[in-house]
Formats: sequence, structure tokens, C-alpha cells
Amino acid sequence: MHFKTATIVALTASLGGNLFTSAAPVADVTIPKTLEIREILGDKTISLGKRDGGFLGSCRNVRLDGGAKTWLVAECRNLSGGWPTSRLNMNRCFVNSNGRLGYLQNGGYGGSCDVGGSFLSPSNELVINCPGYNGVWSGTLAYRINDHITNASGQLMCFGGST
Repeated sequence: MHFKTATIVALTASLGGNLFTSAAPVADVTIPKTLEIREILGDKTISLGKRDGGFLGSCRNVRLDGGAKTWLVAECRNLSGGWPTSRLNMNRCFVNSNGRLGYLQNGGYGGSCDVGGSFLSPSNELVINCPGYNGVWSGTLAYRINDHITNASGQLMCFGGST
């Protein structure tokens, strides 16, 4: 898509139900096929609303919540510059696939894995033990949840939805 000089462009990208709008007089603007929303904070650039994961670049104080420990809690940067607390039930994101975590919408891994013994490693990987189909426990393994969870303007999400 290409726009000509002296046009005021209103560009709206819908990411997980959130709308980001920008209007400005422009010269020639080419819209890329893949649009990533970015926010400039002084000399630091952080990614917001990226669909394929990467929440750790724009969230802080990341932890598992409470007894169930399927809830991921973090303070995540939003487009207004604030750091609201966000919660995501990771049962919406992961499944126990024969003793290993897989990425599946509404997978409900917490129903079969040892969530009570799970924790986040210093590098924010989810460390957990899950049984295989034969009932034999796989042993404690670490999973890079950052690859599958995103921050969309202050809200933790997977599969384009939250909580």
C-alpha cells in the first residue's frame, strides 16, 4: 500500500482488540506487510503488541501468582507510558503434550502438570514437571514462555487474548 505527498494518513492497526492510531501529514509512505508497534522511551526502544511473543522486553517484576501458579503476573509498559499490573492465566496458552509443554490455545496444562512445584528461573523460563501419556513424569524442564506471550499495551496476551 502506498500513499502520496500531502495526504493525512490515519493508520489503524488492530492488535488483540486494541487500536493504535496515528495521523500526520506525510510525504511518501509505504506500509510494510508486517507492522510492529514500537514506542521510543528516551534512548531505549521497546516492543509493544508484537504477536509472536517477547513480553520480557517491556515487562518487569515478572512472577507466578498464588497457589495454582498458572497465573503469570507482571507490570507491563503501555502506550501511555504507565506500568499497570497484568495477569495472564497460562492455561490459555500451554498444554501438557506427553510430558512436555506445548503451545496450544486453552491447553489447560495446569490440570496435569505439577504447577505447585513450578517456578520462574532467573532468565524467566517456566520450570515445571509434567507426566507423559503413560503416567511417567518427564522430570523438571525449563520452557521459554517469552516466545509465546506478548505485551499488548500493558496487557499480557497469548493467541490475541488475555486472562
